[in-house]
Amino acid sequence: MHLANCSYITLRNIKVSGFPTNGINIDDGGSYETPANNIVLENVTILETGPKGNHDALKMSGVDHFIVRKCRFEGWGGSGIDMVGCHHGVVEDCTFIGRAGFSQSNGVQLKGGTEDVLVQCCFFKNAGQRSINLGGSTGLQFFRPKVQGYEARNITVAGNRFVGSMAPVAWVTSDGGCVHHNTIVLPEKWVLRILQESSDAQFTPCHDGLFEHNLIIFDSKIQIFVNVGSGTNGTAVYF
Repeated sequence: MHLANCSYITLRNIKVSGFPTNGINIDDGGSYETPANNIVLENVTILETGPKGNHDALKMSGVDHFIVRKCRFEGWGGSGIDMVGCHHGVVEDCTFIGRAGFSQSNGVQLKGGTEDVLVQCCFFKNAGQRSINLGGSTGLQFFRPKVQGYEARNITVAGNRFVGSMAPVAWVTSDGGCVHHNTIVLPEKWVLRILQESSDAQFTPCHDGLFEHNLIIFDSKIQIFVNVGSGTNGTAVYF
């Protein structure tokens, strides 16, 4: 299913299964100045997308004022939800379950100039290398509406539960963002990562994220709690 350059659309009570590329694709039709807007997905299930490579369960490019609510994602190649240049949205009360045999890079990825998005009250189980990727690595030509120094800005991740994943939370070339009141259970290598994956001079160093009031249950697999890459510039971490 591909929705292009549309407004005021609701998808509800739909099940999508077994597509080799993206499960559902919503975008601005390549018209960056006129994003798709006022989109609602509710009680949508997307299963077995891919299984390998950059194939997302839900792909959103240039979508503003959206809600993804009570949706379920199981088994995908790239991201459960991949956002490129999306703004003013909410993802809430959704479930992301990784499956064996699927490459699953991320549960939710917010990149390409994505701003002002809340991810709340969701459940992530083995949802990729990074369950939540606040930022990412986007080709400059795909930023919506244009490069403004960050991959993601003003992202809030609150009240979610994470089980497994190499790193449940990662900031990547992002400006700010707050991760608070989440429960993180038995991550595989790190609790969180702070990275700068773009060396282009148009981007500022990853900076000013806030990680606070989170409950973390860990075992001996965790030798380094926070993985900080080169070229970054500060995130406040309070356990």
